[in-house]
Formats: sequence, C-alpha cells, structure tokens
Amino acid sequence: MATLEQQLEAAKAKAAEADKRVKQLKALQAKKEAAAKREAAQQARKLEDRKKLLVGVAMLAECDGNWNRLNAELRDIIDRRLTRPDERALFGLPPLPESGTDTGTAGA
Repeated sequence: MATLEQQLEAAKAKAAEADKRVKQLKALQAKKEAAAKREAAQQARKLEDRKKLLVGVAMLAECDGNWNRLNAELRDIIDRRLTRPDERALFGLPPLPESGTDTGTAGA
C-alpha cells in the first residue's frame, strides 16, 4: 500500500494534469471563438461590399451608363467622396488638387 506521502504526490500530479487540461481546453475555446468572430467579420464585410456593388449597379442601370443623366446631387456626392485619381477618372471627374498625401476613397 502506498504511503500517505505517495498518495499526496499522486493527487498533486493528477491535479496538475487536470489544471494543464483545463488550460488547454480554455485555449482551444478561445481559438474557436476568435475564428468564429473572424468569420462573422468577413461575412459582414462581404455583405457590405455586396450592398455597395448593388447600389452602383442600380444607379448605372438607372442612368443607362450615361453619366450626364445622373442627378446633380448624386454627381456632387460622388465628386466629394472620390479622392483617388483613378476612381475620379472612371467617372470623368478632374483630379483633385495635390494635397501631399493620397488617403484613398473616403468612406469606402
């Protein structure tokens, strides 16, 4: 029969092993939660991109590809929001005056 000290050491070893397993399970759970959060963020970005695409498709279909048919207010919005030269060129807008830095399209 094991001595009391041996039993105590065995119990401590089991407790240490259990603590180790709890830490492993918590780490696994955190990893799964992070992956789920990442997936949800990716899905939200995809839906937002899809909305933007559909708004653009609807607007282009409405004006039948004729930029001049677009409402003046919408043209003003596009003129204010597009800052990159390549994006402005797509809509026939003149480049913005040089400001030293290109921050990209605002709000996109």
